[in-house]
Amino acid sequence: MADEHASPPSEPDEQMEPTPVLEPEETKESLISRLNPMRLFQKNSVAFQLRDAQSLMEKKLFAQATNAFQKTLEMDPENVEAFKGLGQVLMRKGGRTNIESSLKQFHEATLRDPLNEEIYVLNSQVMQALGRTKESNLEQKKALSLRTLRKDPKNAIAANNIGIAMVRLGKIAMAISYFQKSIDSDRSYDMPRRNLASTYLQLAEKETNPQKQKDLLGKASVEISKALEIGVSPPTLVVQTRILIMTGDTEQALEVINKANDLQPGSKLIMTVKQGVLEKLNRLTEARETYEGAKSFAPA
Repeated sequence: MADEHASPPSEPDEQMEPTPVLEPEETKESLISRLNPMRLFQKNSVAFQLRDAQSLMEKKLFAQATNAFQKTLEMDPENVEAFKGLGQVLMRKGGRTNIESSLKQFHEATLRDPLNEEIYVLNSQVMQALGRTKESNLEQKKALSLRTLRKDPKNAIAANNIGIAMVRLGKIAMAISYFQKSIDSDRSYDMPRRNLASTYLQLAEKETNPQKQKDLLGKASVEISKALEIGVSPPTLVVQTRILIMTGDTEQALEVINKANDLQPGSKLIMTVKQGVLEKLNRLTEARETYEGAKSFAPA
């Protein structure tokens, strides 16, 4: 006989969520943050991937660090720190092939952040490791110029140096800006004016619109004239010659390049430019003689 006092059959227990437990010295706010579902998606964030990659690199887990940096770039193709990190991984792995390959990564980083001093320092270290001392010194000069401008924004020499670096990177608008900063800082300094004229000339050479080309050549002519007012030098005269060739003033161009040659006889650059002027004037015998003369001189 059934026991009348027996307990009724129990309902099956529901599976309960465990009660969150505070860690020692943890606040309610930090507990909520730790259990936040959004934390599960952190691994898909650029910042997380970058921190992870940098941590792996410091632990010398280079293959994993490379994968993490590459994943960062998949999420953010313009991430400067990821390119820089890939270059650093290759540097730390060592070996000439890896070190040479790091230059490509640093170049990509520089294109995206051309005023990043650290990248120029890294470039300098790579060049030094490869025995390319002259290039290493040039990269150090860029880093030093950026450091100088941070401390002294009106330093004309540093601004001019950065303008040159920007031209070489193809950052023409930035180059023009830095040459102008240099000019504004020291009106008696001829180099930024010559460099600005040369930059306008380069733009004119590539311009297909006749009116825009004319405007650029006009700007180049103004700047080179101002540079010559400050001081006459062979490099400035060479730039003026090239401008005159483009504007069609070939006879005047020959006079100017001859003046440059008088100031610096034996310059291969000057003689090469002179050869081009003579060819445009259809003075082919003289052009050929100039060419033969240029071959006998070292570059200058």
